[in-house]
This record gives sequence, structure tokens and C-alpha cells, in this order.
Amino acid sequence: MQLRYNAKHYRRHYVQFNNLVFYNIDMVDEDDYVVNFKTFDEEYTFTDGSYYPLKQEYSIPKMGRVSFTIRLDLQALACEWRPYYIRFATNELQKPGRLWAVKDEELIWAWANITTYREDLDETKGYYSIDVSVDLWEGYWHKADKLKTFIKEFDPCDFMDRYDWKDDDPCDEFAADGDCCDCSGSREPLGACDCCGHDIEKEDALCYFDDYQAFYECEKSYEIFYDCVAFDKFFNDPLSNDWHGRKFCSVCDGHIAGRVYVNTDRPTESYIIRLHGEEMHDPYIEINGNYNIIKGDYSGWLEIHSDGTVYTYKDHDCPGCDPLPISVWHIPAGEEYGWTFYQGYNRFEIDAGTCCQLCVYFQVDGLSI
Repeated sequence: MQLRYNAKHYRRHYVQFNNLVFYNIDMVDEDDYVVNFKTFDEEYTFTDGSYYPLKQEYSIPKMGRVSFTIRLDLQALACEWRPYYIRFATNELQKPGRLWAVKDEELIWAWANITTYREDLDETKGYYSIDVSVDLWEGYWHKADKLKTFIKEFDPCDFMDRYDWKDDDPCDEFAADGDCCDCSGSREPLGACDCCGHDIEKEDALCYFDDYQAFYECEKSYEIFYDCVAFDKFFNDPLSNDWHGRKFCSVCDGHIAGRVYVNTDRPTESYIIRLHGEEMHDPYIEINGNYNIIKGDYSGWLEIHSDGTVYTYKDHDCPGCDPLPISVWHIPAGEEYGWTFYQGYNRFEIDAGTCCQLCVYFQVDGLSI
């Protein structure tokens, strides 16, 4: 029996930069992806080898740099649209933002900023080629949040219907006249002259998408949206779904112990941990053997961010609420500040310090190189 396996369909393939969609497998040509790690060594003077201190369980990546060529197929667009499409592409490339890629049947993204730009017009084939190099300043990639990432089929022929590029000729006697869009039937406008946005539905969430191999083929193209407003609308409504992360609850004794699964290719210290209970006194949080205590008495929500910021509030969320002072953190002797999550199951233990019902929600950022 011959297995149908094509290794190229699992390689890292860039699919979008900001709003510029690489809508065809041949539209982008990637160089080999290389990751450099931070190292330090000092040669021993009178013996073999070098002093090579290893301070971390995993090697630490440096800032990443990637290069690729984008080929804009001008023949796929009407002649009068082509200048606008080139301007749109260069405009999107100049803005620091998310570079999206598909790898190993997953959608990933990294913060990126362009460092070099070179353009070339291949008149014989009708392509407008752009060679770019970008810095990935964090040094790692994020695995896409399946509830905040939305994906829709994309057709480059709809370009001029999606973006408001036009000639703005000051010599035109009508140039001073404004114009408005009719957004009836689309998302609610922000103002009287707000133009139509993208109609995102709940079914467009990455949760319901599994056709990753389509990114390596020519039959379909997709556009990716990272949309927190749509997330709140479809998945974070306190009157219905109320999603704050992976949820674990005690019955009535204020104590929870269990395991939370994390999909990450390297240890991650990027998370939001939310505790919810009627009463909490000096809540104790232990993850993978390391424990910290948040001093104080709390009721409602206690939200802990990986950067050390802690919020407390009664309602569903706290727009504009002030963080608690850093003094609420208590790190016992021999323990480390914060927590680290690893690939697979991570053991945790939470104690609210009271006998009331308690729930904990984990929202962990999975990382890749």
C-alpha cells in the first residue's frame, strides 16, 4: 500500500501579511527558514572544549529574519485596477503587523516589520515582483487563537469592491464633493460615512476550519482576520457562551487540582489566568510545582496576566479598570515569579483560602519557532 504523503504540504508557507493575501501558492516564494539561538562560550586555555553555560531548559531564539518574494499577478486583474493593487500591496507591506503562515496543519502568526524592499516588473510574464525581508522581533511564532481568528474565502477579483482606492484628481471640478457608502445589510457603521466592512459570521471562526492543505493548492484562497470584536460577539457574551479560557471548577470547598492541556512547541510564559468566586483570601496558585500567592481578599473576578498585572472586578469585564499594586504578589522563598506552561498536560492546584465555590480559567498562548 502506497501512502499519499507530500512533505511540501507540511512546510512553513506564508499566506498573508497584514491585509495582503497571498492568494495563490505561486504568489509567494519563500527562502529557507533559519532560526538563530542565543549562545555564549569562552574557550578553555589549557584544556579541551569551552565554557558553555546553559541557563535555560530550552535554547532562546534571537530575533528572526525571513525573506520572500511576492509576485503580483497583474493579468488576474482588470487593467484599470492594477495600479491600485500595487499601491495597496506596498501600503500593507510598510506597516508593522502580523505575518501569517501555515505549518504542520496549523495556522501561526508572528509580529513582523519590513526591513528591505526591492521591486521588479517581469513584463514577459505579467508579474510585478517584490522581494522583501522582514524582522520577527519576538523571535517566535504564535499559534492562532481559534476563537479570535476568522477565515473567509478570498477572491482577488473582489479587490476594488473591498477597498476604496481611486484617483483623487484635484483638477476635477467635483473633487471637493464627498461621497458616502450604503452599508445596509453589513455590520453596523461607526459613523454616517463609514464604508462597508467584512461580514464575519460565527461559522468563519478557525474553530470550524480544517482545510489547511488548501493553502498549498490553487483551488481555494482564504483571507484571515484577527477580530476581538467578533470574538466578544460570538464567544464571549456573558448572557450565553461566556468564554474566558479552559474552565475548571470546585464544588464548594474553594480548592481545585487538575491538569490543563497546552498546545505549544516551546515553553510559554504568556497567559491570562482568571479566578472567579464569591470569596477569596490570599489565593494560592501552583502550576507545574511552582506556586505564588496573590495577597488580599477578593470577590468576583481576579485576573492575572503574565506581565504581572492583576485586576479585580465584579462584572463580566473591566474596561478601563486600574490594576492592583505589585505588592499583592507574594513569591515564597525557593519559588519563582509567575508560571511556565509546557507542551501537553500541565498540573495545577488552586486554593481560594475559603470554602466557597471557585472556578479557574486558563488562556495560554501557544508558541512555535
